[in-house]
Amino acid sequence: LLVGFAAETVTDEAQLIEYGLGKLTKKGADFLVANPVGKDQTFGEDSNSGLVLGPEGIVDRVEKTSKAGLANALFAACREKLSS
Repeated sequence: LLVGFAAETVTDEAQLIEYGLGKLTKKGADFLVANPVGKDQTFGEDSNSGLVLGPEGIVDRVEKTSKAGLANALFAACREKLSS
């Protein structure tokens, strides 16, 4: 599986989805984790939020959680794809 990551400076979730799906397609990835960055959403924090995207759209919406929590959501999506 190929997984991409994208930190995006966006104004809303619709824009995050649009940019994320564009990068997923461009990279030929199976999944892409798109994270909003900006005010109150910065690098260096212990927590994170974002979307796990697949070719069909949102696979999982991860609200503010630990980085391990976001990784677990990604692993779950990968596990499901590999088992189907």
